[in-house]
Amino acid sequence: MWYNAIPMKNTIERRVAIAFPPTRFSRIEKMRGVFRFIAEKNNWKIEIIQGELTPDRLESFDGIIITGTPSADFLNILDSSSIPAAFIEVQTQRATNAVIIHTDDRQIAYDIVRFFTTKGVYQGASIIQNRQSTRFFVHCAKRIQELFSKQDIPCEIVSDPSELTLTALPHAIFAVSDEMAAKAISHCQANGLRVPLDVSVLGFANDFVLCENSHPSISSVDPDFEMQGYLAARELNRLMSACRPGKIRTFSAGTRQIIERKSTALHKTGEGLVRDALRFIQDNATRPIGVMDVVQNQNTSRRLIEVRFRERYGRSILATIHHFRLEATKKALLSSHETISNVCQKCGWKSENHPKK
Repeated sequence: MWYNAIPMKNTIERRVAIAFPPTRFSRIEKMRGVFRFIAEKNNWKIEIIQGELTPDRLESFDGIIITGTPSADFLNILDSSSIPAAFIEVQTQRATNAVIIHTDDRQIAYDIVRFFTTKGVYQGASIIQNRQSTRFFVHCAKRIQELFSKQDIPCEIVSDPSELTLTALPHAIFAVSDEMAAKAISHCQANGLRVPLDVSVLGFANDFVLCENSHPSISSVDPDFEMQGYLAARELNRLMSACRPGKIRTFSAGTRQIIERKSTALHKTGEGLVRDALRFIQDNATRPIGVMDVVQNQNTSRRLIEVRFRERYGRSILATIHHFRLEATKKALLSSHETISNVCQKCGWKSENHPKK
């Protein structure tokens, strides 16, 4: 099917093939980026290719944009051809007349780890990448593992949810697709784990329909697929307009945003968490509460709330409970004629020995 773009400054009509996989969610965003560039700058006649091209058919075009997982035969045809080509997340053997657009694995790995570590404190982490993972996901997984390790969080890389080691909770999981994230959630729930209280799960690609209709809804990395399409069209236009083939160039696009949904809504953070926990302790200090009562009241992990308390007050939750309980005990002793033992019991102490010390 042919599509004619509106003629703008460029009056030379270009015949361009776009070979995108028919079922990938990311295709829509990449196509939007391609058409955004065309609408701004050029007069292209586009043919959407659902299958693969023969050498003769390929040479009838002025350029091609390709993404997905083309066959080895088709890649050989492209590598042997001289027509300008833009490869989005596809490796090529060409040295000239081509551009490679890829996802920035460094930036996305950093964004993922920062997202998890600002949400809470995790005892362990996992990355699920299927056995057919692209070069991007392989590199991204290694970088994520390195970044978690620098924060003393052990991180494993597995190829299937059934291989997950989930002994250290709470646990952070990044899956290389939203489909894989959904499988990970099902696996965790089938093994009696709560998502997100025990395990937080983050997907990739932000497939809105899938993410919103899962239970719980799936948080997901939203890569800038539209920018990939835009860069591919812009650079392909440059190649088609050049007087002679140029050296191959590489461009990258990072994360547009990380969409948070219920699968990672694990913790309150910062001042809000400490403030609410402190209020609970003040209101209940004269009852026989312990650290786990505070943790359960805040619906969070013990490690996270302990870290936040030490950051804010320089002492543990237990020390904070004892501080407010002791203040209440002092006031009661000054205003009461009851025995020390009775006052201590009413103020939540198990015995009078601790407050006496």
